[in-house]
Amino acid sequence: HTAIMTDLLPATEYNYRVGDNDDSDWSETFTFSTQDFEKDSLEFIAFGDHGLSDEAQNTANLVRSFKNAELVILAGDISYANGEQSVWDDYANNFQSTMSNIPWMMAPGNHENETTYGYGFDAYETRFEMPSNSDTDLWHSFDYGGVHFVAISTEHPYYEGTDQLQWLKSDLSAANANREAVPWIVIYGHKPLYTSHGHDTHDDTMIELRTILEPILLENSVDLAIWGHDHFYERTWPVVNGNITTKGVNEDGLMFVSGFSPIHIVAGVGGRDSYEYADEQPDWSFHREVTHGLLHITVNHTTETMHVEYVRSDETIGDSFLLLKETSTTLIVEEEKGVPGPGIFLNILTLISASLIKRRNQYQLMESY
Repeated sequence: HTAIMTDLLPATEYNYRVGDNDDSDWSETFTFSTQDFEKDSLEFIAFGDHGLSDEAQNTANLVRSFKNAELVILAGDISYANGEQSVWDDYANNFQSTMSNIPWMMAPGNHENETTYGYGFDAYETRFEMPSNSDTDLWHSFDYGGVHFVAISTEHPYYEGTDQLQWLKSDLSAANANREAVPWIVIYGHKPLYTSHGHDTHDDTMIELRTILEPILLENSVDLAIWGHDHFYERTWPVVNGNITTKGVNEDGLMFVSGFSPIHIVAGVGGRDSYEYADEQPDWSFHREVTHGLLHITVNHTTETMHVEYVRSDETIGDSFLLLKETSTTLIVEEEKGVPGPGIFLNILTLISASLIKRRNQYQLMESY
């Protein structure tokens, strides 16, 4: 069942429950708050490959620990029902305490494809309703807190001439033209464009996705790309066609002027059994580790920054970096964020001249496609 609430006020807490006219058949009362358009920051969570394991429960507990998080994005492989529809019920019931008060926005993974069991993507499409102009829940986009979020389906055709690719081109072009109102673009889906998993089937899909989608992401200056599918954590440098476009401020991988090319993150760390990656780490791979956890991302509108950290299930920080806009003028970098600090003032104007040189190099790299 779905219902649409209308005429809601911003920055307002609402209580709600669901049921029928029989007083004995009503749910408990839940609470959610509508978006505060005057708020100076946004915190959101991201991960993929969840399920119902003990590690998945640890991930959900970690989600709840971030009291200011307003949104969860899940990059595919959600319940691992694999045709057993009661598992979908168990999944929703198990994580209801969080799902009932902040949105969980989904993208489909290969385990949402229950064709072998006669269902196709019916369970996914029936259980999740995504606001978008795409006319499908399989790929969609929405704006929230200064970020344009774009979910794609790597499980459906994305070749030239397909509905999905045509929609993606149009959506990203419009979002890129709307940067003044919504400065950031984050894309997420299941199978990654960059992974050092090393298995032939994964590598073949990776190259195919990269060849088709990467030029579109680059053309529209997508800031961050989040994927699942491989059950480990891996973060790239800003990269195009396997080539690093910039090593950022101080070239230490901790701070980047955004807009060159996306940083890609494999975050299939939500709860399934971990994978081992290939022994050899590619040059484009900045950091990788075999753990469980989630991405905790903070967007600050005053400093025009996006802070991304990988938080392990034991609440330690596995990785951390900062994206900032060229339009920033001054930035205070906090030591606790894991980037240069404390109290360092950066004159971003000195970065812009260097960034223009690197941007030219980036487009030269694209010519190798």
